[in-house]
Amino acid sequence: MTQENIQDLNRNVLMGYGQVPWHLWGKTTQEVDTYEQALALPEGTFAIYSGAIPQEAVEALMPHYAEKEFFYENGAGEVESDPTKTVTYPMRDGLQIARYPKVIGKDTYAIHQPMDTIIAEAGSPLADQLISAGTLKEGYQVWAQYGNADEVVTPEGVSAMFKLVCATSIGLGSTIFKHCTTLIQCDNTLTWGLGEENDKPEERVRHTSRSSYKVEKAREEFYMTASEQLRALDDYQASALERITSDVQWEVTDKEVEAFFKTQFPQAERFVDEAVPSKTKNQDRKLDGVLSWYNGKFEPYKGTAFGLLQSFDAANRWSFRDKDEGKADLNMQKVISSSWDADLNRARNALIAVS
Repeated sequence: MTQENIQDLNRNVLMGYGQVPWHLWGKTTQEVDTYEQALALPEGTFAIYSGAIPQEAVEALMPHYAEKEFFYENGAGEVESDPTKTVTYPMRDGLQIARYPKVIGKDTYAIHQPMDTIIAEAGSPLADQLISAGTLKEGYQVWAQYGNADEVVTPEGVSAMFKLVCATSIGLGSTIFKHCTTLIQCDNTLTWGLGEENDKPEERVRHTSRSSYKVEKAREEFYMTASEQLRALDDYQASALERITSDVQWEVTDKEVEAFFKTQFPQAERFVDEAVPSKTKNQDRKLDGVLSWYNGKFEPYKGTAFGLLQSFDAANRWSFRDKDEGKADLNMQKVISSSWDADLNRARNALIAVS
């Protein structure tokens, strides 16, 4: 579950291209074209940019990491300065926005300012394609997301969106450039996006006392080759859409669907002669979860591999969850480790085997 409260997300997340984030559902929103229009909105009305997020809005949102000397009390009760450490904290409009500063080692860590690291310079190809940006963890984590913000619809009627995300964070201790399809709008979606498995390379630079050059080099390569990045994004989009089209066109019979279910839920009551109460109840619940998606949201694609596999994936991510905190934490670990993607790949192989 998200660690940010709704008020934090509402204050610290910018969205472009008319995309309304989940935390503003039910709230009063207004599409605007400029930062000035956003500032003029009445209190309680939240701005959604109709196009790319303006540079001025991002500059106003992104924190600046300030530094000051680190003092400590020695054994004699005297206050001394430690030259090997520094105190850092995020600032916005001249005010510290985090409750607690962080102490870092000067010889082990370099501070990288968000505006100098992840925000594309005005005039670059990516600057006009900023979809979302935000700050998390009281300003200690930030992100910016660029790319194709338009929905693409396959000939079979499946809609999808494809983006490119780059993020930097003191908390993560690294700068990351990565392709993903998740629309970033909170800490959960950022985690999901960074955890996606795909065939595009991820550029990650770990922050050290000597990482400034590496981060700047990665940034230059990323933005100087923005047109190539966008072409690469188009290639990735084409590859993903090709997979979607293939799955929609892949017809599966009722017999194959039943055989697939048997491979995934062998202890379900319909597949055993003698039920084992605990195992049978659990697998019946999971199977019912898949069927609810297959006969519900994905009903238009019933009888296809796309409908079956998407139902399996959706139920695996949501329907199987318990309400206790331990289960939620386990699910989040699976998101971070991309286990959901591995589960879906195994399900795809199982369907191939019974087809």
